[in-house]
Amino acid sequence: MKKNLTFKLGLFCAALVLVATCFVTNAWAKYTKSVSAGDSARVAKFVVEANHNGKDMMHEEFTLDIFTTAMSNIYKDSSTNNVNEEKLIAPGSHGQFQVQYVSNSEVAVQFEMSAVVANSHNIPLQWSLDNSTWNSSLDTVLDGATKVFDATNGASELSKTINVYWKWDYEGDNVFDTGLGENTLDLFYSVTLTVTATQVQPA
Repeated sequence: MKKNLTFKLGLFCAALVLVATCFVTNAWAKYTKSVSAGDSARVAKFVVEANHNGKDMMHEEFTLDIFTTAMSNIYKDSSTNNVNEEKLIAPGSHGQFQVQYVSNSEVAVQFEMSAVVANSHNIPLQWSLDNSTWNSSLDTVLDGATKVFDATNGASELSKTINVYWKWDYEGDNVFDTGLGENTLDLFYSVTLTVTATQVQPA
């Protein structure tokens, strides 16, 4: 009798464990699914040049060549190295220089030129981008030398050459011009040119 009771109690406990196990298993059962995705990006290239007389002004030492002339009737010492030669200007002299903008950038780029002029004696030089419309302010003229290039694939070169002209009118204020030439001091007109390339902000 006691053995039978023990057997029944054990059978009951086993059944209870089985039911509990099924309940717990069913309580934690669920659908599940996962997916992973990602992305990456390369930094866009910014590759620019500003070429003057065959040199890239942005990456090489250079001397800006604005006032070299080969005009007759103005003294020029042919035995002097051109880089160190003292350049002379006078009424009637004129010239030009070029700067080539180049972009191989994968972003849009804006090129600008600006100048700092030292001209304490008001030497009456005039400047132009088209050799037709003239202004005594070089910086004002260079406002028209701004150029925006679209983004390229990094292999297609985009470029534009800017021509800047200068002149000293032969028929101007003769009395003032003569006073400059007769001045016992050495009078100079100096230009420092800056070319800036800037990424255009993405829209």
